[in-house]
Amino acid sequence: MPDFLDGQTIPPGYQNSGTISLEPPTESTGVVVDNAVVAGSTNAVSGGAVAEAIANFISGGGTNDQVILGDGTKANLSEAISGILEGMELGDGTPVDLSDYITEAQLTAALGLAITAPLTLPAETATRYATYTKSIPRATFSLSMGNASVSLVAAPAGCQVVIDTNTVAISWVPTFTGAHYVVFWVSNGKAQGQIASLKITAVRGETITPVGDFVQAGSSLAAGMLVNIYDDNGTPKMRPAIATALGTKAHAFVTGNAAAGGELVPRYEGINPHFTGLQAGKRYFLSANVPGGISLFGPAQGSGHVWQPVGVAISETELLLDIDDEIVLNA
Repeated sequence: MPDFLDGQTIPPGYQNSGTISLEPPTESTGVVVDNAVVAGSTNAVSGGAVAEAIANFISGGGTNDQVILGDGTKANLSEAISGILEGMELGDGTPVDLSDYITEAQLTAALGLAITAPLTLPAETATRYATYTKSIPRATFSLSMGNASVSLVAAPAGCQVVIDTNTVAISWVPTFTGAHYVVFWVSNGKAQGQIASLKITAVRGETITPVGDFVQAGSSLAAGMLVNIYDDNGTPKMRPAIATALGTKAHAFVTGNAAAGGELVPRYEGINPHFTGLQAGKRYFLSANVPGGISLFGPAQGSGHVWQPVGVAISETELLLDIDDEIVLNA
């Protein structure tokens, strides 16, 4: 037994001898959560009750254009913004017209569905003088739901573009090589739109009729003439080429004579030996005056005729055929 000095206080519950008794702690009853904001309550409040109380507080004045300021008081949104602007010397205190602003939902409705069409369609290759066709599903030009509106912006000369509810159909016979573009405007019928383009590269074909095949003469032909090969209701025919129109430009030359209805084999390359008075080394052009003939100079600018190089003279009588791309000299 410990000795206690005079003046010392015996600890509460101290027992000098015998059994020691310990009282267990009182069992906790848990945290009480109020499902509504209760004045004077010391309990915790659920998040839903807090959100509901704030919403009721803001709309308590019967309007939905109120906000809570930093000091906990409510204010009209328009008046609060006006006060801030006036305090910053950015306004004169006139209430802000909130009708000038729209919600995100209103903005989405105004702009319409998002456009998911490609800006650039897969590139295509066509052959000069051969028919090129392409059918593009309308679903290629799409919105986030369904097909977009499609209209034609530009296409190469002579290119036919038909847009219907299911497809965009393109039909074209390229007349010169190089890159060409079919351009569309794709929109959602509201505020959004964008350009989509199709690149078509026209390349040289070997010939427009099989090499060595006979082709019918559509009119009288003489040996050495440059000829234009054209389609007469599905039948290829030849006529003298002349630079007065794009549709009568030169494709080949003939080495014999034929009356209309007769047949000859057009030559797409090689030496044409049926000329006189040529200047060796000079380039010659399709004539705009003599059917099937050539000229040392091309048509004048602004004439509206076709400027088409057709070969190089290698002697006074021989022209090495080298038909090149043509240019129309607009009047």
